[in-house]
Amino acid sequence: MFSISPLILSTKKAIFTAIYITIFICIGFISNAQSNYQIGLQVGASNYFGDISPNEFNAYLKQSDLMLGGVGRIKLNNFINLRGGYNYGWVKGDDNFSKDEGRNNRNLAFRTTIQEIDLAVEYNFIGFQPVNYEHPISPYIFLGASYLNFSPKRKYNDEWIDLQPLGTEGQGTSSLPGVDFYDLSKIIVKFGIGVKFSLSENIMLNFDLDIRSTETDYIDDVSGEYAPEFNTLINENGPLAPVFSWPQSIVNGIEINDLNYPAGNLRGNVSQKDWYSSINVGLSYNFINKRSRSNRSLINKLSKCFKFKK
Repeated sequence: MFSISPLILSTKKAIFTAIYITIFICIGFISNAQSNYQIGLQVGASNYFGDISPNEFNAYLKQSDLMLGGVGRIKLNNFINLRGGYNYGWVKGDDNFSKDEGRNNRNLAFRTTIQEIDLAVEYNFIGFQPVNYEHPISPYIFLGASYLNFSPKRKYNDEWIDLQPLGTEGQGTSSLPGVDFYDLSKIIVKFGIGVKFSLSENIMLNFDLDIRSTETDYIDDVSGEYAPEFNTLINENGPLAPVFSWPQSIVNGIEINDLNYPAGNLRGNVSQKDWYSSINVGLSYNFINKRSRSNRSLINKLSKCFKFKK
């Protein structure tokens, strides 16, 4: 029987390979140009938007988590940079962060690690040139893509349990033929806005908001409906599958069985995909090549020659 999974996997590998080839081509091409390079670290607060995130400000504060990363930039000119990086962090959600009693009873929750390798184009609105402090401050925007790896988990009896292998909505069972476990890797879109400052010719400080559109509904392991058959779920995916599928039973101390399990009922909103974001602060070192510095010095000297005294 033909399976589309290998095709999807090979497509992802092709896209991922293309991104890396693009990076190396750009590096090779730009190495002969008058470019500057930046390498830095960043730290931020991450947040998630999906089926377990209520529209409550206090809940968003409670579900904030940590994001760490490294970033490199290649300066094409004062306005455009090519940037790439690696981020590692976490996002989480919990119905108990909400004040809504219905969400509290539903009792869905998760936490997932986030690993990203990204490539983006960055545009400085007013130009950025730290040499001689010519343009030491600039707001900027960026747009790009990331290769994302995630793995939602939930804590149970002091142990973190992987949710994807449990098929909490009936994935991988005979009651949903052809519906396999969801992928834990995706090519996603990222974009954002920020501002950068030159603390010196070589040190740059930046703040930015980085938003990711994941095009998956399973960052939180919640998408559409509860599994269609309780007995099939517990027999084929194990005794923990219905517990994490319907954790309301934990809150109310109910023993789950075929009579009370809400088979086929709505569990999430399948039409809305998951998003996550991070607010970051970064510190980078700017490697200025001699040609760039000498050219800026020459330009400054020429500009002084053509200034007329009043």
